[in-house]
Order: sequence, then structure tokens, then C-alpha cells
Amino acid sequence: MLKLKNSILIGVLSVSIPLITLNAQNDSSELDEKMEILKEVLGIEFDGQLDEYAYEILVQELDSLGIEENELAGGYEFIGGDFGFQEYLDNNIDHILYLLGDEKNEFNDDEGEYAYEEDERISDTGSGYSINIYGGFPIYKATTFETYDKANPVIGLSLGTPIGFNIGPFYANIGIELLNYTFNETGMDTSYGMDGTGIGTEEIIISSITSSSFGGNAYLAGLNTGFKLRGYDLNATITTGVFHAGTGFIAGGNFNIPMGNSPLKLRLSMRANIVQKEEGGATGWIGTGVSIGYHW
Repeated sequence: MLKLKNSILIGVLSVSIPLITLNAQNDSSELDEKMEILKEVLGIEFDGQLDEYAYEILVQELDSLGIEENELAGGYEFIGGDFGFQEYLDNNIDHILYLLGDEKNEFNDDEGEYAYEEDERISDTGSGYSINIYGGFPIYKATTFETYDKANPVIGLSLGTPIGFNIGPFYANIGIELLNYTFNETGMDTSYGMDGTGIGTEEIIISSITSSSFGGNAYLAGLNTGFKLRGYDLNATITTGVFHAGTGFIAGGNFNIPMGNSPLKLRLSMRANIVQKEEGGATGWIGTGVSIGYHW
């Protein structure tokens, strides 16, 4: 079981690191390029800002084309001001350029200009389901937990649901998770054998063994809430449920790595775990890890 958990953790890290590197190089420059195209379409100078003035121009342009965007209909403050409008643009830039470029015929492949087609954008904030594999490792244990001197990888499988809400850049949704964790207390095993002289002299052979363990499976449900800005996603997770010796809960902070329109999602996590002990009372640990998810 331990070898399997180590293999899963190594696999998650092996896939995550190259993906993080590639996206860090490509996503930001591509998004900036599209924002400059939008400025050009709206008649905003190169060094101008996509702020409330840009919002008003965009709404007017869409109105003149007979297009109504529900997310923009409530006004600048309703969408979340500068923060919310920037998030809307980050998540919908291809869609906006498609609407403006297609209706006004300003972007044409035959002329060597930019052309955009409307795409099906994937969101992890209430628009669909997701399945995620988490691999992590404890980095700090409570003083009541110090007798367990060997920590093992923590492996989780979670399902995100579309049950939740969005308010501007802020969102919340509900998910469930299956978690496996194990801590071991090592002891010393003493046995006897020949000392190699062949005359029967005994010598003590001491080796390390696992004398007791703490762990098992946890079945959890909870809330994931946060906000998005320029493709980046900061969020917090609070879950509770049944652990191997009773109830407990997990509170954590997460940072989602931008992946564009890819259905794959990467998340870096820091988690605080508080669980009951079989002999009574509670203990806990703090761990860090990474997860890979598929969203549909």
C-alpha cells in the first residue's frame, strides 16, 4: 500500500511540474496579446486601461450589434468593479473577440488578421463537475502526535460538483472527497544470531519495526470558495466527515495554476487536519501537496 501511495505521489508531481512550467511561459503572453486586440477594437490607446470606461464602450458596442451579455447587464459595480470586470475579460476574451470580430467582420483569416471562433469555455466554479487526484505529505505534526515518527504520503480522490454560486469574481461550490493517510510509530526489534565465529557466541541484532500506526480512510464533504483574477484562482477549502477514529475536519488554502481552456487543472495546496484519536481527544497535522483535476 505504501509503495502504491508513493507511486501515486510521484506520478502526480511528475505530471504537474512540466505542466506548470509550460503554462507559466505561454498563458500570460497569449492573454496580454488578446487584451491588446480588444483595446484596438474598442478604440482604446495602447497604454490605456480596461476599466469602467472600457466597460461602457464594450456594452455600447454589443448593444449596437443587438447582442446582450447577461454578465454585463447589471452594471459595472454589479460585475465587481475593476476586479470583477478584469476577471470577466480574462475568462471570456475569446468569446468577446468572436462577438465583436464576427459581427463587425474586423478580423478575417483571408486578410491575415485575427479571427476567433466561439468556444465552449470550461470553468471550475459552478459550471460543471470535476474529478481530482491529490498527493501530499505532512510537514508538521501536533505535539500530541509526535510519537508517530514516520509520516507517509497522503492520497486523495475528490469530486467537485456544480452546486454553488458565482458573484462577480467570487464563487463557492460543494465537493466530496475520499482521503487515505497513515502515520507509523517505529520501535526496535531485538533478536539473536551467531556472531560469525562458528563457536555459538550470540550477538544482539537490532532492527527498526513498526510498533503501531495511526490512519485509515476519511470520507469528507465540504465547501470550496474563492475568487479568480487574470486566470489565477485563489481559494479555500473547508471539509468535514468521518475519519478512522471519529470525526474531523480539514481547512486549507489552494492556488490554481492557469491552464487556459484545457480541461486539466493543477492546484497547489496547504492543509490543516484535525482528527479524533481512538483513546480520546484530538490531534492533527499540516500538510502540503498538489492535485491534478479533470473538469467537464
